[in-house]
Amino acid sequence: MFKTLMKKQFAEIFRTYFYDQKKNSVRSTGQIVGMFILFAVLIIFVFGSICLPICVGLCPAFVGLGYGWLYYAMLSLFALLIGTFGSVFHTYTVLYAAKDNDLLLSMPIPVKHIMLSRLLSVYLMGLLYSCVPLICASAVYIMTVGASFKSVIGAIMMLLTVSLIIFILSCGLGYVVAKISRRLKNKSVTIVILALAGLALYYYFYFNAMSAVETLTENVAVYGQQIKDSAYIIYLFGGIGTGEPLSILIFTAAVAVLLVLLMYLISRSFIKIATSLSAVSTSAAKVKDSNSKSIASALRGKEFSKFLSSPTYMLNAGLGVLLIPVLGVLLLIKGPELLTVLSAAGGIDPGIAAVILFAALTMASSMADTAVASVSLEGKNIWIPQSLPVRPLQILNAKASVQLILSGVPTAFAAVCAIIAFRMDVITAIAFIAATAASVALCAMFYMFLGIKFVNLTWTNEMIPIKQGAGVLIALLSTWGYGIVTGALYLPLIAVPGAAPVYLAVVADIAAILAAVLYNWMSTKGEEIFASL
Repeated sequence: MFKTLMKKQFAEIFRTYFYDQKKNSVRSTGQIVGMFILFAVLIIFVFGSICLPICVGLCPAFVGLGYGWLYYAMLSLFALLIGTFGSVFHTYTVLYAAKDNDLLLSMPIPVKHIMLSRLLSVYLMGLLYSCVPLICASAVYIMTVGASFKSVIGAIMMLLTVSLIIFILSCGLGYVVAKISRRLKNKSVTIVILALAGLALYYYFYFNAMSAVETLTENVAVYGQQIKDSAYIIYLFGGIGTGEPLSILIFTAAVAVLLVLLMYLISRSFIKIATSLSAVSTSAAKVKDSNSKSIASALRGKEFSKFLSSPTYMLNAGLGVLLIPVLGVLLLIKGPELLTVLSAAGGIDPGIAAVILFAALTMASSMADTAVASVSLEGKNIWIPQSLPVRPLQILNAKASVQLILSGVPTAFAAVCAIIAFRMDVITAIAFIAATAASVALCAMFYMFLGIKFVNLTWTNEMIPIKQGAGVLIALLSTWGYGIVTGALYLPLIAVPGAAPVYLAVVADIAAILAAVLYNWMSTKGEEIFASL
């Protein structure tokens, strides 16, 4: 039975890879293998391109000075950051709030099998996000010191230890949020606040630790012994990767104790929490007046209600609503320093700052991506919007408009902060705003395109269309690639005075044309696909 439950979990997570929604048929073996290879290549390319140069630059120097453990400690902390961010919001929805919990619990299936199958999917998500940085770090280390039993065992144990720590952090936060949410009336917003507070606290300690490590490693030969003496836990942690038996033994024991304690807590409370979260509450009916709305306003309100009613949706598809304004405030604080550096660099057009900021804001806007999952979230109730006396295009417009508002308003605020901080002239500011606005619109239209093409209506856990669909991954990588490419294409013009506003105006025109093309597709082919789902 456990094997069947695991097959069910994987079929839900990777449904797009196994099933062609457009043709309403199972994909061929070749197509399935090809899609998984493409997925692996994309993951390796994104994280590998970041980690591999860092590993190659740090490892020989650290190992040569006898501080291989510090090299492993730094790269493992980075893997913890990536893995925790990738799976921290996964546990609550997958374990406690899955829509088929009641169905499975009513069947003659051992509860431990249901619980373990869901927990294993949480573990594998954390492992997926953290394995590439650790594999890069281990491969470079082994090539530097030579392959040996000690170095290979250390690499394996480091991967296992980090993935389990990520699993414990993710499950611990999910457990706390689930326990608290049982006692709350307005659960959705409160869960989001609690999750963000926990995440902020985690990253506060993480970045402080990373800052301390980076400061000390600038003079590793001088402070290496002091790090070992004053932060022994970091030494032990890094020693796992180098194959130190004491480090492996201590951390294995500590992780095992925490894992047993966590499993005990979850097993004791799983049924009670899972059934209470899915229980239907009753309340007295209230009569109130309601003003009439236009069709567009009513449909948009429905989409916002869906967004605000789901903690998973808000945390994963709306995180940019909070983080992009934070970026704007940071620009106001740190912008003058960068402007001073650019002014001191003779022969370089200061407009480079506008192009860099445009690329950064475009990449940041990928954190508000509601449109990708909006169609799939209709699920088996897709017949409800299809039966409304409105055109399918009006429904799709409402879904796209939510994306535009949630990403556009914070991005506009950050853009204004950037203009003030970098004292852009009027022409550059206008071109900067135009390029940013056009790119936000392009992202919204492209995300709607992906949401329609990669639709999944048979999920039992809303985390699947929100975070694990192929469309979400393509959306993230495409937006980051768009930002990087548009920034890189300006490099040949970096020394040309006044080139920035012209370049940004061209980018704005191209983005606007592409957005119009995608909107035309949505209003024709996309409307037909939605109506036939």
